[in-house]
Amino acid sequence: GRRLLDVLPEYRSSGLFEMCCRTLDTGDPLVLDDFCYEGTWGDERMVRWLNIRITALNGALVHAWKDVTPAHVQKRALEDRVLQQTTINRLSRLVQSGADEAELLEEAVEGVAQALQVELANYLELVPGRHVFVLRAAVGWPESLVGVTTVPAGVRGSYADFVIAEGHPVSIEDMAAETRFNPSPLLTERGVVSGFSVVARGANGEAMGVLGAHSRSRRRFTKDEEATMQTL
Repeated sequence: GRRLLDVLPEYRSSGLFEMCCRTLDTGDPLVLDDFCYEGTWGDERMVRWLNIRITALNGALVHAWKDVTPAHVQKRALEDRVLQQTTINRLSRLVQSGADEAELLEEAVEGVAQALQVELANYLELVPGRHVFVLRAAVGWPESLVGVTTVPAGVRGSYADFVIAEGHPVSIEDMAAETRFNPSPLLTERGVVSGFSVVARGANGEAMGVLGAHSRSRRRFTKDEEATMQTL
């Protein structure tokens, strides 16, 4: 005898409650495929994808749910890999066409943002002899900052220096909780929560800068996404 919203409060926030009311009013069955539903499952709160069928019967509702999360995740992963490979191929064609450095860098950060589906991406170039990184290309920052904004290099504890010192990709799941380095204002002022960065190297293997993908929401980057970044 408990109310639906007492048992499943997420019905309201997800919009399902209103859709159920419409089904009761009209008698039209509700059919939803790959519906994203965030709720509490056991003791854990998580997001699931569901196929939902709801029909009206004698003034009540009959519900049928099927959890299709594994299939949805697999499909999404395949779509992501196709997008990542397309981005790599597009950049490769640009290189072969003889595009200039500025165009290549702009395409690289745009490709990172698209392929990894992040709000921000940037390339910090290490300027030889000046002990400074320069923001050479960016997505998610004002265009007026590109080519002008600098970040100190050789500063103990800085993020970009940490990436170069490590020599391998660096993943950040929660910027606010980082203890390995001091988060850069360039990132914190843009609301970055998670990120993934790699060292950009020249033909001789020397570090030339840092290429980064950054998200304003907390996320964990996959192995495929890491491989895409390193390829770019």
